[in-house]
Amino acid sequence: MKRKSVLAILLSTALTVSTVTPVTAVAAEEPVLQTSQEELPAITDVGTEVNDLVDVSLEQTDEAAGNFRIVFTPDKEMADQFTKFTGKIWIGSEQDVKTAEVKEAVPVYDFTGQNIEKYVIDVEPQKEGELHYYIQPSVFIGEEEIELERLETTVVREAAKEEAAPVSEETQEAEIESRSSQMEITASVNASEKSVQITASGVEGEISKVQFPVWSEQNGQDDIVWYAGVKQEDGTWTVSVPVKNHKSTGNYAVHVYGIKDGKQQFLKATSFSISAPTMEHMSAGEISSNESFRVELQGVSAVSGVQKVMVPVWSQKDQSDLVWYEAKKAASGTYYADVKLKNHQYNEGTYSIHAYVTDENGIQSFVGGIEKSVSKTAGNYSAEEKGDSWKMTLSDASVPGGIKSIKYAVWSEKNGQDDIVWYESEKKGGSYTAEVKLKNHKSLGTYIVHVYAENKAGKMIILQANTFSVQSPKAGNVEITSKDINKGTFTVKVSGITNSSAVREVLVPVWCAADQSDIKWYTASRQSDGSYEAEVNIKNHKYHAGTYTAHIYFKDITGDMNFEGSTSCEMLFKAGDLSVKDTDGTQKRYQASIKNAEIPGGAKEICFAVWSETGGQDDIVWYTAKNGTANIEIKNHKTAGKYNVHAYAVAPNGDMIFLKGTTFNVDAMPGASSVQASNIDGEKGTFNVKISDILAPAGVSKVEVPVWCAGDQSDIKWYTANKNSDGTYSVDVEVKNHKNHFGTYQVHAYVTMENGIRGFVGATTASISAKNYIAVETIDASTVKVTVYNPNSGNVESVEFPTWSETGGQDDIVWYQGTRNRDGSWSATISADKHQDGGKFITHVYANYQGQKIGIGAVSYNLVSGAAARVNKHVNNIYNQVGRDLNACYWWCVNNLSYQTLPIHVTPPAGYTRDQWYSIMAFEQHRGNCFVYAAAFYQLAKGLGYDAQYVEGQVGMAAGGYGPHGWVIIRMNGASYICDPEAQDEIGRYNFYMQPVGNTVLQYKW
Repeated sequence: MKRKSVLAILLSTALTVSTVTPVTAVAAEEPVLQTSQEELPAITDVGTEVNDLVDVSLEQTDEAAGNFRIVFTPDKEMADQFTKFTGKIWIGSEQDVKTAEVKEAVPVYDFTGQNIEKYVIDVEPQKEGELHYYIQPSVFIGEEEIELERLETTVVREAAKEEAAPVSEETQEAEIESRSSQMEITASVNASEKSVQITASGVEGEISKVQFPVWSEQNGQDDIVWYAGVKQEDGTWTVSVPVKNHKSTGNYAVHVYGIKDGKQQFLKATSFSISAPTMEHMSAGEISSNESFRVELQGVSAVSGVQKVMVPVWSQKDQSDLVWYEAKKAASGTYYADVKLKNHQYNEGTYSIHAYVTDENGIQSFVGGIEKSVSKTAGNYSAEEKGDSWKMTLSDASVPGGIKSIKYAVWSEKNGQDDIVWYESEKKGGSYTAEVKLKNHKSLGTYIVHVYAENKAGKMIILQANTFSVQSPKAGNVEITSKDINKGTFTVKVSGITNSSAVREVLVPVWCAADQSDIKWYTASRQSDGSYEAEVNIKNHKYHAGTYTAHIYFKDITGDMNFEGSTSCEMLFKAGDLSVKDTDGTQKRYQASIKNAEIPGGAKEICFAVWSETGGQDDIVWYTAKNGTANIEIKNHKTAGKYNVHAYAVAPNGDMIFLKGTTFNVDAMPGASSVQASNIDGEKGTFNVKISDILAPAGVSKVEVPVWCAGDQSDIKWYTANKNSDGTYSVDVEVKNHKNHFGTYQVHAYVTMENGIRGFVGATTASISAKNYIAVETIDASTVKVTVYNPNSGNVESVEFPTWSETGGQDDIVWYQGTRNRDGSWSATISADKHQDGGKFITHVYANYQGQKIGIGAVSYNLVSGAAARVNKHVNNIYNQVGRDLNACYWWCVNNLSYQTLPIHVTPPAGYTRDQWYSIMAFEQHRGNCFVYAAAFYQLAKGLGYDAQYVEGQVGMAAGGYGPHGWVIIRMNGASYICDPEAQDEIGRYNFYMQPVGNTVLQYKW
């Protein structure tokens, strides 16, 4: 804590100082909180600090032992403002303050015993050697702690010298005994026991100072005071001890200490006794009409005189109503106090009464106590039935302090106090009455009544606990009548009801679902004979079929619901008769029918679930019946074998009700007498497969022929056979459909009948060897691979593939040299980039053998020029990004290209037109001049099918004249429009998209 201005602290403290009777002491008749404002000392210097008002010093009391004393000497005018003085004491370093021991200083009185001279803390080192002490002194003003300037000191605690004989305890005791035997100490209590004169005689002359610590034995040394002795002319040391400086009566201890050569020595001890106050008798009288009783205390006395007598009184265990009364003294010498019940909330029960005497020394002592009973009178209670209400009456009751009002707490026994009602009473003479209305409660049966009196303090005191009973209505019989399954209705009847006048209504909850999800509550109608009926319709229960459960509840006049019984009603369906038949004997179509089925509430429709057992329910189909009949198409299932049929009724609520199930078999499978391969041609790479004499009871829908050559079937292809005029089926197989494989082909045949059932009908093989067979494999739009198999029966030294585009004749012919493959075939890769045009290409094949060029054959195919293929690839990528929309393509060019200065016209590589090469720059480099922007948009527009024109023309300049520029013209619906993506990028505030020719932002010339 930092050093503070004492005036600020004293002001804040003094303004809140108050003298209040202790928490347990309330002034007798009229409790008074007395507040006194302490008068502030005159301090003219606002900056005055506590260090200037308290002197702190260190005194050595025993040099050899290292003992020293911390002495606080406060300014005399300010001494009363300080609450206490403390010191934090530690050794080591300043950082070790966390190990400090905190001690509180004790007062030292002058020779009169009336005035405090100073406050001291004695410190006795526990270690030997040189010790460096840190002391942090503090003073308290109220609860505020103020730290003073920190002190330091170094002391030496000497160890016992080896050459000196140790002093035994006997020797020390002998020395003390010697000093004690040479002196005497007396403690004389005066007649009024207000002071004690202590005299020490025979004290050694070398003693420079004598101190007398004095304390009462009660509560240890909590009231110890050190008194400074005064040396008299006769050599004795005396001091007068005021008893008021201490806290207790009884035995007191007195020690005598002397200071010799700077060391404190114990000299002798004695004791004295202070008498406690006494009381002969204590009594409490009867309660008077003013709601109080008198406590009398007789024979109260104290040697020092009686200052005051206090009488604490309470009735609660936690003393929450404790009041301290100050007794008055009568002329007879008796003390008395009048206890008012209102000070104790008019509580009933046992009141505890104690007596305390404060003598003239200011010491308060307990002198005795008694108890007094304050009770109530319960009175007489009665309850009388009045139709739908009851009359409650209470008479001859009383409570301490009188009755302010009577209240009746009433509730039905069922479910505890969930329907409790408090009824106010009406006073008539000496009786209190209230009307209890049954409709205010939730149940009939036993009612509990508690009667409370409210006293004048507003406290509720229970007087009575009673009951009365009201009979609940009961059901005699519960039954089902008027059951009609076709309509889906039945009636629940309740009859033979007792105490029916107490019935407000009869409720009938009905349900069929196990989880009560279809529950409905019906309100039964009262019949002329006193019975109740509820009409139930299963449409209110989702048309569920099954067992319906009905419960009966009575709601009585209190609104209480009570279960009175239950019944049930069977509302079950009748499955009827289910049949399935093959309508025409071809196993194409079966007819399912169900008859004589009964559904509670009627069926919305009948459905048949049909599936074949093969593969589980993977082919299940639901058929809706018409008039109970549905046609089952086997082609919807496509499986032979056993079929399952389940019949369901659909209730009006959509619920599916299972009625019945049956099965039928589809066992007819297709067949064929032969599967043969013929017309095997190794040069064309073809052969023919024929399937003869097919047998299909359900008719032939199609014939399929899977064919493959590779062992892993990686080249398999399924052919659909064509029907011939003679009834056979055939397919033409080409090896080009099988990766141009040669060798043994596996051929299977499958027939699918018109009912969807497919069956294996036969297999064969075909061995085919290549002979001058030419195959074309497409690599990309502008590249193919031409391969010749077994050229010239293997008599080949090299193979050449002269190739040209049909456009312009053989002006772009290229002779490609073949490469021999591991299987003996020869191949060449043909690229349109090496030719002038795209379109149709022609390739001849020549084998060179023994100096001869032997013609093997020729083949034709179509290629896209290399430039066009490259452009088309980019165009399609952009379509994938923005879609096939002209406006989106225009803005792709604006947003994805950046301007770059280029020569006005560039020379494209061979095979490229200028617009193609400009567009490649746009698509691949994303930058360029106006011609690049225009060429990119031109290619995108042309690819979308627009009549587009790429233009290299001129545009008007801001400085005058014209400069070279590129743009695109779009022609549609007889009009022409200019699109200028580069200008759009450069001058974004104008629209350069689809500008009508003649009405453009810039001036265009071409």
